[in-house]
Formats: sequence, C-alpha cells, structure tokens
Amino acid sequence: MAIERAHIRFGTAVITTLILGACAAVPKPPPAGTAANSQLGPRTLASGDCGLFIWTADSARRLVLFTRPGGADAVWHDGASEQVLTVSRAASPAIVGLPSKQSFVSGPVALTYDLRAPQAITQGTRYKSGVLKLKSTGNAGQAWETVMPVVGLSACQY
Repeated sequence: MAIERAHIRFGTAVITTLILGACAAVPKPPPAGTAANSQLGPRTLASGDCGLFIWTADSARRLVLFTRPGGADAVWHDGASEQVLTVSRAASPAIVGLPSKQSFVSGPVALTYDLRAPQAITQGTRYKSGVLKLKSTGNAGQAWETVMPVVGLSACQY
C-alpha cells in the first residue's frame, strides 16, 4: 500500500511538473511596436464585397496593404501605423475587379504593387509572387526607394 501511495505521489509530481512546464512555454504576446503590431489589423469582407490583400513574402507574412475594387484609396501599414493612400493609377486589367498592378500616393511617398503568377482559386485569385515599391517623391538629394517581395490574394465574399 505504501508503494502504491509513493507511485501516486510520484505520478502527481510528474504531471504537475509537466503542466507547469507547459504553462511556462506558452509564448506571451509581443509588446507594442513589435512585429505583431507592424501589420494591418484584420479585414472582413461583407457578402458581395471584394478586396485585395497583400502580405510580405518573408517568414513574418505581415499584411501590409488592403484595397477594394473601384475604391479611390487603399490602406497601407508603414511599419508604425496604418496610412490611407490615394490611387494614382491602375496600370493593369482587373482580375476579379482588382488590378494586379496599381500605384498610390501619400504625401511625399509613392507606392506601387505588381503582383505576378496569378492562380485562379474559388472566389478569387492568388498571386504567388510580386513586388511592392515605395519611392520618395521629394528632393533628388533625399530620394530613396525600397522594394519588397510580396504575395497577394484577390477575393470576393458571396
């Protein structure tokens, strides 16, 4: 009987240790200003609505751009906060109501996305690759350009 109690106590101690160890291994949410806050918040499409979602093509897969067909603007995350961009031109034919290449402007910064390798999916198009370019429109001495690989999804909710 004493041996059985010892086994029960040992088993309880092992289980308690495993549970506490598992709790300690649960990751805590990152503090404000880290990668989890360096992307757009969730976007929901209402029934009959369409949208274009663009993510970085790195391991973080941050949602950085969202736009709707026929809209005069888009929402971009600049790494610190959400910014509204104004459409300056749509340079490609629309697939599912959204062009695969489009340009926007926000103050002294121009943004262009060019999505490639379209793949038809249910209720939309998946873009396996693309580039997003940010370019300053300021003085030539302070000009800069950033290019990042991206992937995209153009989808409609029915």
